[in-house]
Amino acid sequence: MFSNLVNLLPFASTPAAKEASIWILGEYAEEIYTVAMNTFKKWIENFENEERRVQLEILTSAVKVFIKYPDEFETMISDLLTVATESVDNPDVR
Repeated sequence: MFSNLVNLLPFASTPAAKEASIWILGEYAEEIYTVAMNTFKKWIENFENEERRVQLEILTSAVKVFIKYPDEFETMISDLLTVATESVDNPDVR
């Protein structure tokens, strides 16, 4: 069901498209587990370079995935929160 959509996620380049892609990953992590985990790693690595609205969507969706998979996602959520609180100047993101 999601295979065609998942193949399009890497092509998201505008902030709105990135937000939508990230939302999909957080909302449907159970159906696209491997893709979600691998893609979140990339989003977290580039977190500081994203616009504020994309950063907020990454945070929101990462929490959703962490709630669904706490053991598997613990390190990634910890890394994300560290970057968000220590490296980002925007108080909305912190």
